Amino acid sequence: MSKLQGSRHLIEGPEHFEEEDISPEEIEVWAEKRYPSSSRMSVASDKERDWVILKLEEKGLAPIDKRPQGGALWVAGRLELKPLMDELALAGAPFNYAIHGGKAIQYSPGWWMRGYPDNVISSWIDEEMPVHAHIRLPEVASRVRHALYGNGTVQEISVHKIRVKFDGDGRTKGGRIFNYPAVVLDGYLEVL
Repeated sequence: MSKLQGSRHLIEGPEHFEEEDISPEEIEVWAEKRYPSSSRMSVASDKERDWVILKLEEKGLAPIDKRPQGGALWVAGRLELKPLMDELALAGAPFNYAIHGGKAIQYSPGWWMRGYPDNVISSWIDEEMPVHAHIRLPEVASRVRHALYGNGTVQEISVHKIRVKFDGDGRTKGGRIFNYPAVVLDGYLEVL
């Protein structure tokens, strides 16, 4: 009985191992049966595939990446990083703020994100993007116009949401909430 086990063949009994050369073709056949190519990820170095880490390091930060172990990408820092995190959110990498942080950053305040997002800005740059090139992003207390609800004032902006109180809108006390930055990028909300 012969069974492929790493770089050895098991020959006649559990105690007797005999070293044999295994051809790359045999290894590939075994690997394809065990791990079909349709289920295998392409292996690229973290530097090649993860634009988020490159961007954070470019800004002088030291990200801690626990995503390969099922965790998150962490960056220690307080709200002074919000402009950078807003920029990353627009590019497709939304970070969340945790005042008590996580184990990776020793429970100090910081920002975290899960997954490996695609850089949507680089895909915009590759194509012609006349509409997105001139978009002004709203800030808290700025005046905006919505395509359906009219003029209003921005009450709050978070990583994923924006809350706007519209003039003459008596139906909602705290304002209406929209997905941010999608509502801006799709052209429904613009700064006055």
